[in-house]
Amino acid sequence: MASSRTEILARIRRAKQRALLPDVTGLTPPPPEPPPFDRPLIDVFEEALRAVQGAPHRCATVEEVADLIAQQCRAQGQREALAWVDLPLPGLTQALQAQGVTLIPSRLTDPDRQANYAGMEHIMVGVTGAAAGLARTGSIVLHADRAHGRLASLLPDIHIALLPIDR
Repeated sequence: MASSRTEILARIRRAKQRALLPDVTGLTPPPPEPPPFDRPLIDVFEEALRAVQGAPHRCATVEEVADLIAQQCRAQGQREALAWVDLPLPGLTQALQAQGVTLIPSRLTDPDRQANYAGMEHIMVGVTGAAAGLARTGSIVLHADRAHGRLASLLPDIHIALLPIDR
């Protein structure tokens, strides 16, 4: 006597031999080519970023970046910002300190994780680097690992991503 499983599989095999299934090869067309960009990608990125409520700023110097971050902190009534430990802009920490703004590392150490987190909850501005900007959508790509956690981009209300123009 054959088991139920064996009978079911045998029935499926017989049905497959008689089934009239359409040939699907070649039915899925390739995706359409994206339209060419008729202007610089940075302009396309900035327009797309504005469309999703982002605010792009072009800064030529470390001091300009520090001014922008300090303005955002002051607008929130704060003198500190949550930031990655190693931001991709040398001299930014010192430039911010000169303006009275302190960067708080966004790392949570394991022994006092809850206490560290509680001490960061009030911070309204976060500063991170960015690996890339996607021109069509105005999206940014953040690299997250032990040194670059997501906390600085997710916890504060305002996220400032430092994105070099060549990315």
